[in-house]
Amino acid sequence: MVALALAPTGGGEHLAAYKVPRRVVVLEVLPRSLIGKVLRREIQDTLMAG
Repeated sequence: MVALALAPTGGGEHLAAYKVPRRVVVLEVLPRSLIGKVLRREIQDTLMAG
């Protein structure tokens, strides 16, 4: 399970535009390699395809 904490909407007024996330995606399970590292490339490919 991936936990995520977000500031209320409108919090972008105190942050620079490049620091405000465009979107937030919550995943049930992160893909991992045989040694336990998170496979970031697989996550990126999945998000770009969908």
